[in-house]
Amino acid sequence: MTELTLRYDIHGAHTVMAVEGSVEADRCGTLCDGLEMARMIRASGPIVVDLGEVDRLAAVALLILRRAADDARRTGRALTVRHLRQEVVDDPRSVRLLESLCPDPLPGPAAARVRSGRRPDHHRGRRGHVLVAVAD
Repeated sequence: MTELTLRYDIHGAHTVMAVEGSVEADRCGTLCDGLEMARMIRASGPIVVDLGEVDRLAAVALLILRRAADDARRTGRALTVRHLRQEVVDDPRSVRLLESLCPDPLPGPAAARVRSGRRPDHHRGRRGHVLVAVAD
């Protein structure tokens, strides 16, 4: 298990929160605090959560991200997740949450395996495909 690190950057009108390491269930409080910090850094404008350096993501973290996106939308802000890869999600049955965070259907046969309840193939050293992407 690797350490969880949150980093914040401002890119134009966007507040970017980069998440690195493992987001285990017992670290989801830190994720919630981090999302609140991203909202406080700037009172308006889009928030981008970059999961490109996450090596493990608890299913409950997907729920937290879904709720944060819903809360942001209710306050007139956009919260977008980028670089969310299904192979880092520790519960393959959580594909419905993945799909709720993605504007397009999940691509490829790996998504079909996840939908069927079979664990996706893991390839060491491969970053995987980007499930959600936004332009900076």
